[in-house]
Amino acid sequence: LFGCNIFLMGWLGYRLSQSWLVGLFAGLFTLAFRDALLMHAWVMSEALYITLTLTSLLCLHLYWERRQRYFLVLAALAAGFSVLTRYVGLALVGAIGLGLLLFPVDTAPRCQPELPLRGLFWRWQHRFSDAFWFGVISLLPFVAWLGRNSLVAGNLTARETAYHAISRDMLVAFFDEMSSWFVPNDLHFSWRPRLAVFVLF
Repeated sequence: LFGCNIFLMGWLGYRLSQSWLVGLFAGLFTLAFRDALLMHAWVMSEALYITLTLTSLLCLHLYWERRQRYFLVLAALAAGFSVLTRYVGLALVGAIGLGLLLFPVDTAPRCQPELPLRGLFWRWQHRFSDAFWFGVISLLPFVAWLGRNSLVAGNLTARETAYHAISRDMLVAFFDEMSSWFVPNDLHFSWRPRLAVFVLF
């Protein structure tokens, strides 16, 4: 999965930028990210979740680029299975649904000048249709899983809801993780050059 994720990151970088250099650096940054290597070395669900997330984003980009509905279906299926891998995948489903509303595929028919509202109505109808069907398809596996849990175990997720306030230590850990993509922790740089590189990129 590590090699697959390196390829997907590089390919997604190339597709979004149309630059092989950007794709190459995206793959190299993923390869050099120490925590990514550790994550893939253990038997955990994070690696599969990243694969499904990148696959969903790549299919979404292909849908916006080629305007073919089966790419949207593939993106929804990948996002749906990412939710089964890790519940945080629900954030991916919501983000893509919002993206489909804000950045629609321009497939509206050309309207006569005296009927401009027809094209506007069609575009908004298309936006809501894409977001609705993406949500339905992507959430079906999760709903089925919750139903299975309810029948077998008598509860949906066997988890408790709790709020964890963001502390200073958590913010420092966030910066440390984000900056390690560009400045590996093994180099033992101080926080000032790490911050400069982080802001630059």
